Amino acid sequence: MATYYWVGGTGTWDNVTNTNWASSSGGTGGVGVPTSVDDVFFDSNSNATAYTVTISSGATVCRSITVAGPASGNVTFTGSTAWSVYGNFTLPSSGITWSYSGTITFSATTTGWTITTNGIAIGSTALVFNGVGGGWTLGSALTSTSTVTFTNGTFNTGNYSCINGYWTNSGTGTNSIVLGSSTITITSTSGWNFSAPTGLTLNSGTSQINITGTGNFPGGGLTYYNVDRKSTRLNS
Repeated sequence: MATYYWVGGTGTWDNVTNTNWASSSGGTGGVGVPTSVDDVFFDSNSNATAYTVTISSGATVCRSITVAGPASGNVTFTGSTAWSVYGNFTLPSSGITWSYSGTITFSATTTGWTITTNGIAIGSTALVFNGVGGGWTLGSALTSTSTVTFTNGTFNTGNYSCINGYWTNSGTGTNSIVLGSSTITITSTSGWNFSAPTGLTLNSGTSQINITGTGNFPGGGLTYYNVDRKSTRLNS
């Protein structure tokens, strides 16, 4: 396992370009490219002013990622290529512009990982939880306009609110969702789509599920509490 620090400002993050990766904060780039067991940091020494990180072609991966903004301005994350994260995912509450529109797959195979966006809406970024034996807990509210898909592992809201396009499950893997006392708001026309939840356990706790889009509410025999049916096309 290694630790990589982004340096030199604007650049491309893929599986071959090492220009912007250093082994120490503010160090010299060119030391290598992060793998699934390596942690990456973006900090105030990554650049003094605003810069852009483009998630580009190739298998972009890391274990944990921690982002802090530059001394002035914002770091912008952009691109649409798929990205896999095998550990924690932590964004700052300021100093960042999130324009990335691809899919982040959380692929950990152990538990104890956190996802903390600190109030930053991640826009059209799709999230997939697909790590056999993996476990993730929110460290802050989660807001996006795209899909959250559950395939393998355990996802715990940490009692934080979630506002997302829609939630769904995929495949026949073993996965668990723990909602606690969270308020879950689903905004897209695809609704809350768990129509064939093979291998899925959903602990709804005392959560509130709000459907504000015009999509369906298939549940596949799951039990929900405090469902606010605001859509005109909901059915169970």
